Amino acid sequence: MLSAYSDKVSFAVGEVATLSASGIYSDGSMVDLTSDVSWSCSDETKVTVSSNQATAVAAGVSYISASYEGLSKSIVLIPFKATLTGIELNYQSLSLPGDGEAVLVVNALYDNGSSVNVTSESTFTSSNETIATVSASGVICSQAAGSANIMVDYNGNTKVLPITVTAATIDSIQVTPIVGSKGQGGIIIMRFLS
Repeated sequence: MLSAYSDKVSFAVGEVATLSASGIYSDGSMVDLTSDVSWSCSDETKVTVSSNQATAVAAGVSYISASYEGLSKSIVLIPFKATLTGIELNYQSLSLPGDGEAVLVVNALYDNGSSVNVTSESTFTSSNETIATVSASGVICSQAAGSANIMVDYNGNTKVLPITVTAATIDSIQVTPIVGSKGQGGIIIMRFLS
């Protein structure tokens, strides 16, 4: 079986979506076929495809097909016409313990009210990597107590995320309820508190 997908379904004219394809075999194994499939587009006046990159040309709907050894799979892409007005982060500020971690999500905002997740296309920089580091995918890891800024950029639109790392670390885990009983087939809900 052939599976195809895009990192975004809806994207603004001029922006690029990354296409991926996988082969799923009878034994359940999966192989990345992104560079082996043939990509084609139902309407190149809406979306053009080069290698595994789909560029939105005009607003509308287009079907992208991946073909490989007699198998094919189609996905829908929906370009829209709008102007990028800025970006939004899932945090306004962040406080982490000394061994903490957080994942940033970046959304592009458009003048037609649309919002698109562009985390994978954004760039991240830490003002002080001795306090906190940030990966290319937006994962922040605290290093030492102090303050730093995480700079986020997407297509020239930037945001600064202030981050504070405290000296606190997890020293125990408590499971609640401490004592509980339930009849056979029943469910006990447990919460982990740090």
